[in-house]
Amino acid sequence: MDEWPEEVRNDLRAAVKAKQKEDWRMAASYFERAYDIAVTLPDQAASFGADSAIKISDIALSLADVLESAGDLPRAYSIYGTAFSHLINGLPSSSESKTAFEADQQRRAIGIALKMAELGEHILHERAPGRVPECANYGPADEAEVKEKIDWALTEALGLRSASVHLWETGKKQNDTLNLPGWVKKVNRISTVRRVEEYYSRKGEIEYSLPLKLYIISTLSPLPLPPSSCHFLSTPYMDVIVSFNVGTLNEMSNENVMAQAYYEHALEVSRAIGMDEGVKMAQYALNRLKSQS
Repeated sequence: MDEWPEEVRNDLRAAVKAKQKEDWRMAASYFERAYDIAVTLPDQAASFGADSAIKISDIALSLADVLESAGDLPRAYSIYGTAFSHLINGLPSSSESKTAFEADQQRRAIGIALKMAELGEHILHERAPGRVPECANYGPADEAEVKEKIDWALTEALGLRSASVHLWETGKKQNDTLNLPGWVKKVNRISTVRRVEEYYSRKGEIEYSLPLKLYIISTLSPLPLPPSSCHFLSTPYMDVIVSFNVGTLNEMSNENVMAQAYYEHALEVSRAIGMDEGVKMAQYALNRLKSQS
C-alpha cells in the first residue's frame, strides 16, 4: 500500500481486508471514504503521480465492485458513471494523438462503458415495466442510455492503435494492490467489438451485429476476407448494408485497404440491383478514402 498517498492509505488497507473477508458493506464504506478524499485532494498529480486519473479510478472501480457483490447494482452503476465521467473529462478525441497515460485512460473508460452497459441491461431487466428512476442511484434511465454507452465504447475502441494491446501494456505499470475485477485488464479493440456484437445479437439487430461479426473475422484472419464470401446474407439489399457497415468499421480503425474492398463490393451489388442510395453511399465513401491517400 506504500504507493498510495497517506491520506487514503489506511482506508484502502482496511477496505481490502474487509473485501477479502467478503464484508461488502464495510469494504464499500472504506473505499467510499478513500474515494471521496482522493477526488478532493488539491493536487492529485502530486499525490498520485502522472497516472492520477487511473489510480483514482482504481478506487472508484473497487468501490463499485464491492457494491455489486453486496447486491446494490443501481448504486454501483452510479459509481461507474462517475468514474467514467472523470476519465473522459479533458481527454483528446479518438482522432488526436494521446500520451501513454491518456491512452490508458481511454481504454479504462471503454471498459467502464461496457461494464455500465452490461449492468444497465441487468437493472432494466429487473426493473418493473414503466417504472421511472427515482434518483441518480437507480441505474440507467432507459435502454437508450445503455445503447449510448455501447456505441461510445465501439467508436473509441475502433480508434485504438492496436487491436490487442491490453490496458496495462502502456504507460506506467503498477501493482494491483486493490484486487481489481478481471475485466479491467482485458480491454482491447477486438474484445470490445465482440461485446458490442453480442449486445446487438441479443437485440436481434442483425444489420448491426453481422457487420461486427464479419469485422472480427476479417481482423483476426491471416488473409483479408473477401466480401464475396459473405454468401449467407439473406438478400442483396442486406449484402449492401452489411458490406458498407463492415467497410465503415474498417475505415474507423484505419484499415483502409479492407474498407475499400467492402465499399467496392457494396457499390458493385448496389449497381447490380439498381439501389441508387447504395451507389451514392459507396461512391462517397470511396472518394473519402481516396482523398486520405
